[in-house]
Amino acid sequence: MSFFKYAGFLSAITVSTAAFAEGSATNLDLLGSVGFTQTTNSSSEAPKYNGYNLGASALFAVSDTALGSPVVGGGVNFAHTFKDDFSLIKLSLLGHAGFKFKATNELAIFALGNIGYSPVLFSRNSKTSKNSDFYFKNYSYGASLIGMYKVMPEISVGAGATYNFNYNKDQFDNANRWNELSANVYVAYSL
Repeated sequence: MSFFKYAGFLSAITVSTAAFAEGSATNLDLLGSVGFTQTTNSSSEAPKYNGYNLGASALFAVSDTALGSPVVGGGVNFAHTFKDDFSLIKLSLLGHAGFKFKATNELAIFALGNIGYSPVLFSRNSKTSKNSDFYFKNYSYGASLIGMYKVMPEISVGAGATYNFNYNKDQFDNANRWNELSANVYVAYSL
């Protein structure tokens, strides 16, 4: 069983167990995000690509402590970065684990570790003679820091940053490594 399948399986068991053990749906945060993304690759002709991302995640609080609660969850993220005639489009499935710090009754800070998998990653360079489209399997890991302020009992707004390392191979088995930095605004609904 691959690492990502194993991690996903363990996350699903943990989330299911925690949800049923608590007996309450108040431990679920649904987050939506939009923001700026920059990808860098030092071996590329144009090392910085800028664009946008959209995301949605669900985070389950496993148990409460005085400082906050451990959280696990998953989500999906779409990113489109580009420069000149090159564009990179990625749809990722994500797994999250970390801690939700409760600074005050209104302010929460999520510190998360992320793993991700993109079954298909599309890149296009219109300057090449073939105008080639490439498909990859992309793996990522990184961290997110998100601050959320409660504006209503169930609604929070906030901002955050994510830094991920990415690895993939193209159809010619060439390895690519690149970094991804995102700055996002968030809206969360707590059940």
